[in-house]
Amino acid sequence: MKEKTAKAIRVLALPPIILFVTLLLLRGQYPKGHLITAMLLLCVLPLLSYPVWRIIPPLYRAGRAAQRKLAVIFSVTGYLLGLFYCLISKGTGTELFVYLCYLITGALIAISSYGFNVKSSGHAAGVAGPVMILALRLSPCYLFGALLLIPVWFSSVSLGRHTKRELLIGASFSIITALILAVLIK
Repeated sequence: MKEKTAKAIRVLALPPIILFVTLLLLRGQYPKGHLITAMLLLCVLPLLSYPVWRIIPPLYRAGRAAQRKLAVIFSVTGYLLGLFYCLISKGTGTELFVYLCYLITGALIAISSYGFNVKSSGHAAGVAGPVMILALRLSPCYLFGALLLIPVWFSSVSLGRHTKRELLIGASFSIITALILAVLIK
């Protein structure tokens, strides 16, 4: 039962799913059409990495490590495309803030995981980042959303996906990125 609960939490807390809810809450701060583009690039594209991993036999045989690497590649690609779209179409400050938060955090996770062999948690970053974005862009009341980190951490540790250190690193990347960008982007 504990394992089933932990797996369910990991699925519900997939970063693109948490981000989808975040984008809905921020919808008033996106120009017409931009919200759908953000959902496609930031949510749908990263989620596509999972079926792609399953249907390409060499990736599937490579296991969880290949799945994680593919998820990072699809995610960062979506974040980059979104940032370019935002800049070209003169998106709002909030839109720029979200794209940069995700791009920088995704890049930090990729660099730490593959450059320094220090696996950092995308799930922890995917909860902590939206909490900070909503707190900084809408209301500090959204800081209570940090309580969602508790089940995410429980799930990740109990399934052996991450250590507490890796969870802390992932969450820290998104928190620090959001705080720095809040000073730079109005």
